[in-house]
Amino acid sequence: MSEAGSAAGVIWSFGEPALLLSVLYFVFSTGLRTGEIGGIPYGQWFLAGYLPWQLVSRVISLSAVIIKKHRAMLRQIRFPALVLPLLPAVTSLWVHLGLLALYAGMTRPAAGPREAALLLWTLLWILVLTAGISCGVSTACVIRPSLGSVINVLLQLWFWVTPLAWEETDGAPAGGAAGIVRFLSENNPLRMAVINYRWALLGSGRPCRGGELPLQALAAAAAGLIIFLKNRKEIADAV
Repeated sequence: MSEAGSAAGVIWSFGEPALLLSVLYFVFSTGLRTGEIGGIPYGQWFLAGYLPWQLVSRVISLSAVIIKKHRAMLRQIRFPALVLPLLPAVTSLWVHLGLLALYAGMTRPAAGPREAALLLWTLLWILVLTAGISCGVSTACVIRPSLGSVINVLLQLWFWVTPLAWEETDGAPAGGAAGIVRFLSENNPLRMAVINYRWALLGSGRPCRGGELPLQALAAAAAGLIIFLKNRKEIADAV
């Protein structure tokens, strides 16, 4: 029974996001018919950017409960605790690759070696970024369990300052709330990931090969590791 439950859990971990991706694609392409952006149907354009966001948000959501969920493992055996914060990124990777394959099957992108190389380069730094955030979030949620709800709110805010559902426009810097959103978007580590995914999968826009994403990913990885290592005793006491 436990093996069947584990198998069902593995299947559902991919089936749920795959179902959501398929429904969104159907709604945008058949139901809403929301027009085009740069000659690309909006549904394809949105979902190409949604793919890296789904990976990041999934890793962060899982990391908030990963240590609590597996605390018995830490109590019963000599287990390197650092593995647990890294586990969400590893387990979410195969789901992400499956969603990429599903998206490619639905849209049939004409991607060549250059596009594939940029996609893999971007994915590598997304994993580094999420691993660092996961270390920090998992540690914080063990020490302050109430932070779990705060994480969900922050994820929602992060979604809206990432150019997923809206198109970036050139022009003079805006003031007020629009200026704040633009500033957060331009310094958002996921912005480059979204831009690169859209270029690699759809040929939309121009790719970003600058050092912002690697620097932000390395900074997040270093910060998350430091937070985890400095609070190892508190984690051991909490579990």
